[in-house]
Amino acid sequence: MITEIPADRYCSNAFQQLEWQRLWSRVWNMGPRLDELRNPGDYVTHTLGKEQLVFVLDTQGQVRGFFNVCRHRGNVLCRRYRGNMTSFYCAFHGWRYDLDGAVTDIPHRERFSRLDDPSELEKLNLTPFVVDVWGGWIWFNLDPNAGPLMDFLGEMPEKLAGYNFDKATLIDYKTFEFECNWKTCLDAFNESYHFSALHRQILPWGNEDAPITLLGLHSMMVNQYGVPSPSLKDRETINEQLEAYLHGQGIDPQTFDGNALDVRAAVQERKRKRQYDTHYPYKSLADEQLTDAYHYLVFPNIHFNCFAEFHVAMRHRPHPSGDPGRMFFDFLMFAPLAPGETVEPFSHKVAKGGVEAVSDVLEWGLRSFPASDEVLEQDIALLPLVQTGMSSDSFDVMRLGDDESRLWHFHENLMRYIEEE
Repeated sequence: MITEIPADRYCSNAFQQLEWQRLWSRVWNMGPRLDELRNPGDYVTHTLGKEQLVFVLDTQGQVRGFFNVCRHRGNVLCRRYRGNMTSFYCAFHGWRYDLDGAVTDIPHRERFSRLDDPSELEKLNLTPFVVDVWGGWIWFNLDPNAGPLMDFLGEMPEKLAGYNFDKATLIDYKTFEFECNWKTCLDAFNESYHFSALHRQILPWGNEDAPITLLGLHSMMVNQYGVPSPSLKDRETINEQLEAYLHGQGIDPQTFDGNALDVRAAVQERKRKRQYDTHYPYKSLADEQLTDAYHYLVFPNIHFNCFAEFHVAMRHRPHPSGDPGRMFFDFLMFAPLAPGETVEPFSHKVAKGGVEAVSDVLEWGLRSFPASDEVLEQDIALLPLVQTGMSSDSFDVMRLGDDESRLWHFHENLMRYIEEE
C-alpha cells in the first residue's frame, strides 16, 4: 500500500507530459451522451488535453469520432459545442470532408500535383479514433490498437446496472476551469475524510465514514444518508436537517415514530412501497441504494455519484494549455424523466472556478437543491489553495491515511501506465 505520494506529480511539466504519452493516449475516456447525436449530421465537440475532438452521427446512423482538425493546415473545423452539418467544412481554405471523414472537396485541386496519386489523397482524410457505447455514453480511445471497452470497464457495468444509466436524460452540463492539477480535484472527490472539516453541514444527516471497495482499475465508496454521523454526540434526536429530509420524502416528522437512527430505514421502506408506481429505478436497486450515495471512480478521471433519483458525472480533464496547474472540471447531471416530462435543452458553458457562483452556473431546474451548491462551492474555494501548497519547496509528499485508500489505489494504477514504455 502506497502511503506517500510525491508532490511533483501535481506540479511537474515533465510528469504531465508522461501522463499524456502513456495515460491519456491509451485509456478509454467518456465523451458525450449518445442521445446528443439523434439525426445524421449531429455533432458534439470535446477537448482532452491538447486534442480537439468531434463526434458525429453519419448518414448510416453510425457514431464516428475524429480529430477535429483539417488535414491541410491544421485549422479546427467545428468550433461550437454542438450542431448539425452535412459535411465538415474548413473556414481557412474551404476544404470539405464527408461525415465519414473522407475529403470530398479541395478548392483548386489541380494545384496539388501530388494528389494525382490516390494513396496520397487518402492520407488527407480526417484522422479517426476508436469509439464505443456503454450506459448511454459515448466512450473513446485515442490508441488505434485499444482493447475492448467492456474489458477496460471491468465490474463497473454490473455495479451500475441498477441505475439504468442508458434510460436517463442529460439535464445539464457545465465546465469549470480550476487553477489546480486534474488529480488535485480528483483526489478531493475520492474521499469523504474531509467532510468533518470542510462539509460539516452534511454530518447531521449523512455519514462521512464511507466503506471503500477497490475494483481493479476502478473503485467505489458509499456514504449513508438519512443517518447522523457517528462523530456527533447526539445521534438519536431528530435534528432540523433530518426533519427536512423526512419532509422531502413525504413523511411527517411530527408524527414519525422513531428516532434519528430510524430515519434512513423509514425512507427506504417508503421508496420500496412505491417501486412499481414510479419512473425512478427503485425496483432494480438494493435498499441501501434507495438512500445512500454510491460513488464510483472509473479510472482514470470519471466519478459517478449515484442517487436513486438522479446521477452526477464528474469528469476531471487536463488543461489544453499543458499547464499542470490548470484543469477542466465537467459537472454533468442526468436523470430519468417522468412520463410526459420534458426539460429544456442545456446550454454548455465554461465558467471560471471561484468567480461565478455555482448556483448561477448550474441549471438543474426542479432537481436543484442548495446543499449541492454549497458543498461544491466549498470544494472549489479550497482546490487552488491545495495546489499552491503542494508547489511549495516545504512540501515533498502527501501522507495518506486509511480513509484515503482510494487515492493510493488510484496512484498505483496511474504509475502502472506511466512506468510502461
